[in-house]
Amino acid sequence: MAAGFQSWAQDGSAAAQIDDAYQNLHLRRRSAASTNYNVFVITGGTVSGVLLNIGSFVGRPYVAISSASYAAVMQTYQNGDGTWSSLVYVQGAIGTAFTWYAFDSLAAADMSDGYGLMVYRADGAPLFNSLKGALRVSSTMAMDGPAGSSWTGPSGRAFAVAMSPGCRVQSITGSSWIIFAAGVRVNGTLVEWSWFQYGSNTGSSVATENYPAYGVVCDVTNF
Repeated sequence: MAAGFQSWAQDGSAAAQIDDAYQNLHLRRRSAASTNYNVFVITGGTVSGVLLNIGSFVGRPYVAISSASYAAVMQTYQNGDGTWSSLVYVQGAIGTAFTWYAFDSLAAADMSDGYGLMVYRADGAPLFNSLKGALRVSSTMAMDGPAGSSWTGPSGRAFAVAMSPGCRVQSITGSSWIIFAAGVRVNGTLVEWSWFQYGSNTGSSVATENYPAYGVVCDVTNF
């Protein structure tokens, strides 16, 4: 390694290498939130939503959520003023709470703490700040069919999930369809992903709207 920082574990294995090729994200914002309007009302499966303004970022924010109820980031987009918003649906009534985490590249202002380990590129661009919570990937997930799945992390850790907005439809009759979103929920160290209904439709146009969902389980312990 020509430049940068390296560290090793006690067994001699490389624990971290931060060089000019390092491309990890860091935690830029974190907040608790709750839904504030109904999306789809059904006995035992009501879905509510909230549109979050999550602020300004260097690039496109990578949004992960931790929710005890199935939840999905349906869309993340940039507003006209340069800030970003995320639309979140949760399988629960209005007021259902969750926590969101937004990861992004570091800005120069993120390197002004005055202590901790900080690493820069040769041109002075920020690479790493030990105080900002580098993204830690614990597992990956995929839903490319009707069934969900689960993953259990080690005890004492906390997790959130960033997942692409998948979609599935299920035929009720020849012209009626139930629409599902790809949701994730976190209870302790148990992470589960499954489809939850958030709407219905009629007509043949929705019959082919089946999109797989892919996700990343992020370790957010002490974030």
